[in-house]
Amino acid sequence: KWSVAPIDSTSIRKWGCARNEAPFIFVHIGKAGGGGVRARLAASALDYNRDKWNKVSKDKTYYYPIRDDRGVLRKGKLVNSKAQQFLPHIDDGKESHPFFSRLLRFEGVKPCHATTPLGHAIACPNENRICNSRWEMNDPRRCDVIYTGHNVMGSEMHWLPTTYLSEWWNNTIWARNDAQYNPEHGTIAYKLANRFHRSYRVYDSVRGLMCPDGDEMGKKTKTRQWWNKYYEKCMYPEVDVADVAAQTAMSSQYHFAPVYASLPVLRVTMLREPFSWLKSKFFWLKDHIGQNNTGYVLPFSSGKGTKLERGARFVHCDDEMEMIHGWGKQYAIQYMAYLCGEHCLGRWESITVAYAADPDMMRKEELRYFAFMEDQAAYNLRNSFAVVGLLTETPEFFDMISKRVSYIDTTLNPEVEGATHSSGSNDEILRCGSIYKENDFRQRIIERSPEIAAMMRLYELGVEVNKFQTEELKQCAA
Repeated sequence: KWSVAPIDSTSIRKWGCARNEAPFIFVHIGKAGGGGVRARLAASALDYNRDKWNKVSKDKTYYYPIRDDRGVLRKGKLVNSKAQQFLPHIDDGKESHPFFSRLLRFEGVKPCHATTPLGHAIACPNENRICNSRWEMNDPRRCDVIYTGHNVMGSEMHWLPTTYLSEWWNNTIWARNDAQYNPEHGTIAYKLANRFHRSYRVYDSVRGLMCPDGDEMGKKTKTRQWWNKYYEKCMYPEVDVADVAAQTAMSSQYHFAPVYASLPVLRVTMLREPFSWLKSKFFWLKDHIGQNNTGYVLPFSSGKGTKLERGARFVHCDDEMEMIHGWGKQYAIQYMAYLCGEHCLGRWESITVAYAADPDMMRKEELRYFAFMEDQAAYNLRNSFAVVGLLTETPEFFDMISKRVSYIDTTLNPEVEGATHSSGSNDEILRCGSIYKENDFRQRIIERSPEIAAMMRLYELGVEVNKFQTEELKQCAA
């Protein structure tokens, strides 16, 4: 039912019609039409009754009609931007790539340096925020949720219920390797089932305090200092152990995209043409981190109403050096991470730390791993997304979701619309829009920037997947 293709496969998965798995996850790549998509998904529920789409707590009647394997109706609920981002980051700012947390901070950031999806699930769980007893007929084996947020792909590894993840893992093709090659209490199966058991680790040796068991991530009463120490003493020691166990069970050092494809979830995403996306990102944020992660640069936008602070300077959107080595490179890595998964950022950070004293070797290893990131992102586009939509074909995207997912009807409540979140329009923004369409400019950037070139290749693959899925879904009943 949930078989996975080899990592080198170029075939595109056929998902079929009226799928009923849950949760449903919209992987929202910021500045790619997500505001409208989230509103449409929110309004695609039965008995929808609220004045604003994101005021879920004000609506006691709405539900998504999800049927379990026995045909029992389970009333699914919407969860909007409640799952935190888990990044190779510490809250006091100690990170080699500060743009990770700057670009992915909307939902809040917690640290996790795992380099495999299973490492994230085991070492950095956060179960109480999404699938909990608020939902009717709560069942630890299920998560009847429609999740929308800005989270990087794979965030569900933290918040899917432990029982859900354990049952999934025990039925994967990797479970046999896990039992055969990992020690008894070092198997992925054991670690998943006991991922909240940490009381054998020392939290404070002076006071004789052990780490607490349970989901401490769900508690908001802790200070930043407490969290930093808790992560260091209670969670971080499990990262490498879990990663090694995952690598052993899956016989892989880098390619973990099949994990995402094998999970019984339904993911969708919408893609925007990369140069259009880059222009929007450039003008959307008030400042960017400059080349080599040093200093700040501000987008020149007619130069009105903006004061330079912290040694910042203005740059134009067509400053090719800054785009290739600074903000454009950073956003291309972000784009790649959305499609590759959270674990890819952990590996990227580990390369930076390992080769901090040798910039040339660091760049060589970054480019080497970036190729693995592109392979995993391409695999995910072909196999891990039930629907890949295009911003230029938004109505068609909604129609594809309705055909693919049995419990979401995107034709309901058509009056509900989301915010456009436009990056604005003035002479400078219009000028940049024209430049970014010029073939000569685009070709120069692509030839000199491996990151932006990879982003273009992934978008072109996304268009191919979209075309394939569109044709496949024509076989579904209207």
